[in-house]
Amino acid sequence: MFAVCVENQPLKVNVDRKPLALFFVDLAMAQNEMKMAQKALPKAMIDLVQFPLGEAFVGWYQETARIMPTVEALRASGAPRNSAPIDSMVPLFAANLQLLAPDGTPSVPLFFVEAEAKAALQAARNNGQNVDPELMKLPLQKAVFLLATDADAPAFQFMTPAASTEYIARVLGQR
Repeated sequence: MFAVCVENQPLKVNVDRKPLALFFVDLAMAQNEMKMAQKALPKAMIDLVQFPLGEAFVGWYQETARIMPTVEALRASGAPRNSAPIDSMVPLFAANLQLLAPDGTPSVPLFFVEAEAKAALQAARNNGQNVDPELMKLPLQKAVFLLATDADAPAFQFMTPAASTEYIARVLGQR
């Protein structure tokens, strides 16, 4: 997740007369928002900051933030064409695969980008795994609810979008 920060605080926008921080799943959307903020506030210290998914989710749950999915993800999830990211749940794409979590337990990967989920399925097939080619689509909120309330739910591994991982590696490499 990324947030545009002004003076080290997430930029807030008014939604229904309530100031909310915006967290972006998509790097390009966050960078575009940062450019608009820099034009609107030319003297402010504005930066793009990575935030943990859990922190962004808590903000959403407490109604102090919104998590912005991409329009492409909304379309791929079957959302109506007029759905606005700011008013939508974040869709996730679950590949019928099992990965090993950092602690060694099996987990189901949840992707924010449909194409990356499809690529993971194709890679598994290329490696001889017999996998279901269908992607399951579920909102982030449902995945978190399952983790919090269903002891029999599988462990999930949230897959950071490749563009975000590459950007973070570039930024860290410059320091």
